Formats: sequence, structure tokens, C-alpha cells
Amino acid sequence: MSKTGKPFTPKEKKKGSHRLRNIAVALCVVAAVGSASSRGSRQESERIYAAAVDLTVSGAYEEALEQLEEKDLSGYKEADGLARYLDCLRYAQTNEESAYYYDYLTNELQQIQFEDDGLAQHLDRFSSQILDDSASFDGQLQAVKDIEARIGELSQLTYEPQNLQDVQSAVETARREYDSAPPVTRERVSNLSELEEAEQRTAELQRQDEENRAEVQRLVSDIDQLGAVTLDSKDQLDKLQAARSSIPSYLSGAVTNSDQLDAALLQYTDLQAKEEKRLADEAERQKKLEEEKKNQSSTNKGDGWKDAGNGKQPSVSDSGQTVYWVKSGKVYHSTPDCASLSRSKNIRSGTISQSGKPRGCKNCC
Repeated sequence: MSKTGKPFTPKEKKKGSHRLRNIAVALCVVAAVGSASSRGSRQESERIYAAAVDLTVSGAYEEALEQLEEKDLSGYKEADGLARYLDCLRYAQTNEESAYYYDYLTNELQQIQFEDDGLAQHLDRFSSQILDDSASFDGQLQAVKDIEARIGELSQLTYEPQNLQDVQSAVETARREYDSAPPVTRERVSNLSELEEAEQRTAELQRQDEENRAEVQRLVSDIDQLGAVTLDSKDQLDKLQAARSSIPSYLSGAVTNSDQLDAALLQYTDLQAKEEKRLADEAERQKKLEEEKKNQSSTNKGDGWKDAGNGKQPSVSDSGQTVYWVKSGKVYHSTPDCASLSRSKNIRSGTISQSGKPRGCKNCC
């Protein structure tokens, strides 16, 4: 029916049939063009994707990323996973090892899977390498911590000459552990300066110890040359005693002849005591002599020398005073040190009456 409601004429029917055929042809052409375009797009995507996969498997990660960036392949096969995997590979190449480095890669790789055999094998190898490297890195970190702890202990040592052996042992152990570590481990040790400072302090301790031991040797030699001890040895003994007192206690046993010095000091003390006693006895004797002189003088003044008026010798009065004489002498003496007795032997002593001498010596009485 036409728009007027009347039936189509044969001419109109033929014309309509041609129009429909033209429309159908046009639609087929459009469909064909669209189908060809779609096929071309899929082929291009496949080409790019395949190239990216090949480059990834061969290790050309940057080129693979460039291929993926050439065209948006989101949602195409495993392109999204491949892009994520390539980011991990690039991160591994451009960043330094750290705890975060390995944590990040491990977590990312665990979330990536491939159906493509080549990619799956590459992912497995790389994941295994990351796990191995992570374990090695953890071992290095532990080694670094152990070395740093060993070095840190050096600050707790007592740096005194008497502790030299212990200090040397601790410092040498720390240095040996540091030097035997791989370069990458040594680079991570943060307190190497503390080890170097400890080595300097140890060297100073060794110098002090050598000086102390030289002092010990000099002291031992001086004691050996001491010689006989007399009352004039005081200064020498005082110096030796002072030198021994200055020797550090940890080297006191190194003074091998210390007992020889002790014996000399005791000998000097004994000599000094005897000398003091001799001087005290002499002083007491002199005191007694002075008293005897004084008593004798008083006696002589009272009734010692009496002139009989006939030229005879004066009489003698016995006052109980101690006097001295020799058997062949004719007079007694008030002191044994009288010049008249200087050559006499066997000097006797007693009272005047015991002497049997008629008078006293004119020199001392």
C-alpha cells in the first residue's frame, strides 16, 4: 500500500525492490569494512603483545614496556599482568637493596600469574632469585648487626694498662670479623669509626705498658747493683723504694728481686736501730761522767786535798765515788778517759778506798 492507501503499481513495486537491494548492499559493505578494521586491530594488538612477551623473556624489559605503551592493551590477554611484571623487573634494576625493596617485590610477584609458558617460567625464575637474594640480604643484615654489636662492646672496656691483653683481644676480634666480611657487608657497618678509635686507644695502652716494663727492668738492675748496706745507704734505699712504689700493681710480680730490696731495707733499719742505741748509751755515759765530775769536785772542795803543813801529800777521804786506776799507778782518776790513762791497759774501777791510792790525779781530779 502506498501512503495514499492505494495499492502499489507494478512500476512502483520494481522501484522499491531496487532501493531495498541498494540498502542491503550498503549495509554489507559497512559490515565488511568494520569486520576488516576489527581484524586489523586484533592483529596489531597480537603483534604488539607477542613482541612484548618475546622482549620480556629475552630480558629487554625497557623495550617490552615501550611496546606495551605503544597501544592500550588493557584487558587484552595477559597484558595487564605483563605490564605489572615489567614494572617489578624495572624496579629491581633501578633500586638498591633494602628490606622494603625485597618486601615490595615479593608481595608484587605473588600477585602475578601467567598462562603463557614462557612468561610463567620467567616469572618463576625471577621470583626464586628474589627469594634467594632476600635470604642472602637478611643474612648480610644479620652479619652487619653482629659486627656492629661486637664493635659497640669495645666502648664498655676499661682502657688501662693492666687490662691490655683483654682490650687487645676484643679489638683484634672485632677487626678480624669486620675485615673477613664481604665488601657489601662492610659498607653497611655504621660504627667503623668506633673500631678505629678503639685501635688508637689500644696502641696508646701498649705504649704505656712498654714504658712501665722498661721502668721495671731499670729497677731490677738498680737493686742488683745495691751492694753492701751501710748507714750511708739511706738515700739510695729511699730512691729504690720510691721507684718500686711507682710500679703499677699489675707489674709488681715482674720485680724479680723485690725480696732483695726488702732484705736491704730491714738491714738498714737494724743498723739504724743499733746506731741510735749506741748514741743513746754514749749520751748516758757522758751524762754519768759529768755527774761524777761534779760530785768529785764537790768532794775535793770539802775534804779532798788537805795540806798537812809539812809538805806531805794531802789525805784522802772516801766519798763512795767511782774512780779509775791501774795497778802500777800512784793516783786514781775520776774518768777512764783521762789523758794519763791513754796508754794504760787493764784499767780498774771502784771506790777511792778500793783503789788503795793515796791521792787523785792532778789532771782530772
